[in-house]
Amino acid sequence: MPSLAGPVEFGSFTRHPRAGNTGKVAWRTEESRSTQNRIGLRNVGACDAAQFLAQRARAGQLTKEYGINIAVTPGVTDINDQKRDTIEALDYFLDAEVHPAWFTLNLSCPNTEDDPLHNQLANNMRLLCRAFVNRLQERADDRQIPLWIKIGPGLSPRQYHLIMQVAQETGVRAVIATNTLAKPSPDDDRQQAGVGGGELFPQALEAVRQLQAEKNRQGYDVDVIACGGILDGESLLAYEELGVKAAQYWSALVYRGPFAAAIIEHENAKLKRRPEHQAIQRESLA
Repeated sequence: MPSLAGPVEFGSFTRHPRAGNTGKVAWRTEESRSTQNRIGLRNVGACDAAQFLAQRARAGQLTKEYGINIAVTPGVTDINDQKRDTIEALDYFLDAEVHPAWFTLNLSCPNTEDDPLHNQLANNMRLLCRAFVNRLQERADDRQIPLWIKIGPGLSPRQYHLIMQVAQETGVRAVIATNTLAKPSPDDDRQQAGVGGGELFPQALEAVRQLQAEKNRQGYDVDVIACGGILDGESLLAYEELGVKAAQYWSALVYRGPFAAAIIEHENAKLKRRPEHQAIQRESLA
């Protein structure tokens, strides 16, 4: 898979297994090349995931570069319980000698019938991120593994600025913007389902714009990773023009097929060779 798609991030995993939501949980909107899901963080739990990946690593079946995404357990609202759950999940992977290139702490899970907003407020985010980074630093063998965080779209500029400030304060190395956009599901407007792909793109792009601008204003040593609606060379270029160096994608695999990464990069390179783009780049450098 990495040979086709690039480095893979596994997850999200929670401290305990989750059955997720029942019934139909995924949809497509062809007109906007969007996806929507309310899978509900269905996963086997951090313990079993760690053992599975450890077995594959020992057998030489695991790529050397990958990430692991750990989510705050939905429904757990006490900050001390949230810290305990996420740190225990982290420890499962480290105890199994699973050493990814990065860990992501998912602070925004919009399709779990839970409100993840409080996880992205400055005080709670500061406590969770500091605990996670401190644990990584305590584990001598894992001192160099960076922490990324994943946040949601539709926050205020002030919130995005505070997220960058807290990330800098706590040693977070990158902010992924963004997770899916919570909207009513196509089958039941009483249920929330996360929208990705084309419909997410404008809000994700705005989030990246706010985060990158604050990074540049303050000189923060925190990378911004684009995520949301990267379906072609043009959408990737829009993020790159904001200064983003890396991106995550998923809906493109649905609409462009398994060679989506190569197709998008080829389209992106063609756009950059256009005279008008090169003129803009020269003016920017000047």
